[in-house]
Amino acid sequence: MGFSSTNSNAFEMLAEPVKRLVEEKGFMKPTDPQARAIKPILEGKNVLLIAATGTGKTEAAFLPVLSKLLEEKRIRGVKVLYITPLRALNRDLMDRLQWWCSKLDLSIGVRHGDTSMRERRTQADMPPDILVTTPETLQIMLVGRKLRENLLTVRHVIIDEIHELAESKRGAQLALALERLKWLKKGDFQIIGLSATVGSPEEVARFLVGSSDSYEMIYVPIVKLMRVKIAYPKPTPEDIKLASKLYTYPDVAARLRCIKEIVESSKSCLIFTNTRPMTEVLGSRFKLWDVSIPINVHHGSLALESRLRAERGLKSGTLKALIATSSLELGIDIGSIDMVIQYNSPRQATRLVQRVGRSGHRVGAVSKGTVIVQNPDDAIEALVVARRAMSDELEPVKIPEKPLDALMHEIAGFLLTKKRWAVDEAYVIIKGAYNYRNLEFDEFIELLRFMAHMRSPFLGLSFKEVEFFRVGPPERIYTYYFENLSMIPDVKQYLVIDQDSEEPVGVLDEPFVAEYGKPGVKFIMAGEVWSVVQVFEDRVYVKSAEDPLGAVPSWVGEEIPVPYEVAQEVGSVRRFVEERFEEGKDLLEIARELSQKYRSTPDFIARGIEPIFEQCRLGYPIPNDKRIVVEAYKDLVTVHVLGGTLINRALSRFLSEVLTERFAKPVAVSEDPYRIYLKGQVSPEEVSTILKEGSGPDIAPLVRRTMEKSGFFRFRITQAARKMGILEKGATLSREFVDNLIDALRDTPVYKEAFREAVERDIDLKGAEKLLMRISKGEIEVICLGELEKPTPIAKVGVDLITRRLEKVPLERKRTLKVAKMKVELLSQLRTFACLECKGYVEEIELHRLEDEPRCPICGSKLIGMADADEFEVGLVLTRAREGVLDKESRRIWRDLKRSASLISKFGKVAAIALVSGLPQKRIDEILEKEPRLSSRFYELLYEERKGLSLRRFRQRWRLD
Repeated sequence: MGFSSTNSNAFEMLAEPVKRLVEEKGFMKPTDPQARAIKPILEGKNVLLIAATGTGKTEAAFLPVLSKLLEEKRIRGVKVLYITPLRALNRDLMDRLQWWCSKLDLSIGVRHGDTSMRERRTQADMPPDILVTTPETLQIMLVGRKLRENLLTVRHVIIDEIHELAESKRGAQLALALERLKWLKKGDFQIIGLSATVGSPEEVARFLVGSSDSYEMIYVPIVKLMRVKIAYPKPTPEDIKLASKLYTYPDVAARLRCIKEIVESSKSCLIFTNTRPMTEVLGSRFKLWDVSIPINVHHGSLALESRLRAERGLKSGTLKALIATSSLELGIDIGSIDMVIQYNSPRQATRLVQRVGRSGHRVGAVSKGTVIVQNPDDAIEALVVARRAMSDELEPVKIPEKPLDALMHEIAGFLLTKKRWAVDEAYVIIKGAYNYRNLEFDEFIELLRFMAHMRSPFLGLSFKEVEFFRVGPPERIYTYYFENLSMIPDVKQYLVIDQDSEEPVGVLDEPFVAEYGKPGVKFIMAGEVWSVVQVFEDRVYVKSAEDPLGAVPSWVGEEIPVPYEVAQEVGSVRRFVEERFEEGKDLLEIARELSQKYRSTPDFIARGIEPIFEQCRLGYPIPNDKRIVVEAYKDLVTVHVLGGTLINRALSRFLSEVLTERFAKPVAVSEDPYRIYLKGQVSPEEVSTILKEGSGPDIAPLVRRTMEKSGFFRFRITQAARKMGILEKGATLSREFVDNLIDALRDTPVYKEAFREAVERDIDLKGAEKLLMRISKGEIEVICLGELEKPTPIAKVGVDLITRRLEKVPLERKRTLKVAKMKVELLSQLRTFACLECKGYVEEIELHRLEDEPRCPICGSKLIGMADADEFEVGLVLTRAREGVLDKESRRIWRDLKRSASLISKFGKVAAIALVSGLPQKRIDEILEKEPRLSSRFYELLYEERKGLSLRRFRQRWRLD
């Protein structure tokens, strides 16, 4: 491999027709990625290009490939495969690439789950020169006879956002598919990977090329053009008033104000959160504050049309900011972003670089970001993460090591291509994929034996195990293959029901229920504390609980894990504060010293380290990277251990298991990156003793036994069993059934795959073992403070965070708040309005901006209809209506326009709001008859009807009647 140097005249190397188009596009000079990538790609080298989003990576790969296509002999078939992880990226790419292809007389097509049957048939008969697709669709193409033949001509493969694929089983599946394609072609192809900034680029490059050894890596660092600020807003008197209005805490209101000020001073912003619930909460609070604030939300659970509208709104300027999770980390086109806000610590340096890298996409522009923190833990963590990001100390990519469920699926693909295989031949192909480079031959044979001995096998293994072949009816293997195309887990949901009122509270995902769905466990949902009563089939019955101590957030599984290295550096900051305190330095002096290393003001750092300083002043030892402190308050034992998220998860389960075995005391556990919480009849002295004695020859099997009992493993084994054909999708699994499943599958490939994934993704067993060994060697001391009258200042930060997750709403005002939230939700809906009289007026409007009595600005008519479709679509429908030629989809939109127009012309804006409520027409008519005005009573009636409808739908879906 090698590193590429810059070539400022890279555009001059392109074929003449492409050069002319570059000039037509107005590209004056290549961006840094383009200048460095075009030459090696033209030379036919495999290339991994690592650069920030918006720096012209797509053109850096595509333009030289277009040049090569023009120079190569024209033959029938797909010549370029452009693979992306998301269908949304496919849509964006088609818009960008179509322009170039149409000018060069090259055909381009897109193929994924939404592609029409007509388009698929056309592609099979007349394959495009360039095909944009997803990893899953490539799996389908490899087993279709015609489609497979069309791929034999592939010369270039471009993989976009490869860092996103490399860390998942989708990447392992893609790596295997590309090795299959090489085998089918009986030859290689050029492969180009486009990646955001990652911590282990060499490994990503080796993953990219697989069995093709040589590659060139081009790394364009972003940190030299990145500016990150960290803000810790202090509440003002105005924030206290706002907090009262929003039923929240003054510091939350201060953070909202800070965000609003940044958004107002910017042209367009992305606001990243770490979890989906936080995205929704933040969006809701802004709308409650002022429904006209041009901020919307964007995440993967929203309907496609809602996401597209949000993207269009930001791109066009009607929205100034989007609040998003990782859904917008990837390069979806949302226009030029000049500021990124990260709400709470990004937890990982790589996340911070990738998110802030979404801003400043003009050549030479600086990527700017502000991290807004919520408490002292968050502040110090954000400082550490920012320092690591600016120093290019990024977390390594975790590439799954020989996932067996993905391999089993690929073996089925082998058999759909050819009915009989030599074991040796298949093994060589599989070993070419980077994920499987360490696959032992015995492991491969073990998987084949497992497949051959399944209850309904589709694979047979020869007597001497030198060949495997297809057995059983064809539908068996086809059903398995197509039902398991996606390696994304099928996550079952559980309805949470308040046992006293018998009303639904919300929905929990399967991993959470697997880990925490035990009687007595407390969790936080919808701003309240609940205690699990029982889990029955697909329902979790709960009762309200008062004390939030030890309660687990229901969104805990979504949280980005804090790495061990970040937690340890936070510990070193704490140790630094303690050492300087002992030297007699005051808070501000210590903060000034730290500001030399961590880029922030002494005042900010002083607020972050204040609890540490206060704990020193009170004479308590400071938990740090070389010290664990155990304390108790009431019935909560807090173990201060700076192990990061995954090590602390492992240690908490280890402590719970030992306490239960040794003292017959069941203990509820939860953790954050800096603490473990144990709730139950347990003393801090017992916990300290276990930690001090915890290492030794028996520790590994004990920690592994702990792992097997964890909900993480239970979830993983049910997922692996589904993906490997043992369990049917959607099967309801009782706790007893899963226990029996684990026993039945022990030591099988299913068990091994589940265990591998759990220890790679969910719990850091090796890290926990190493930490316990460090305790035994005296490298980490354990200090027990015993029972305290109140938590130490550092413990209080964690306890306060749990309490702050609850909504600060008096019981008697909860209903009022719910009605208010519904009102702003409806008023912030975007719909397209059109005049059915002249058919010349069409406009997208948020409902809060709609006139009370809408009229056509062209002809003055009140016959205004409303549709849930974009302005362009509705405009087409009006044109077709004038011409009297409406197709099926146009007729549906036209019906919606006519139906709504009859109500809006009679009742005005109030009818539009009622129509977007989702209520049946009969209920809407009844409400409008009772209250035809925009009054409090109107919204109360809507709320009651929606609540009743929601209950009925819940009961139907979850079979509660």
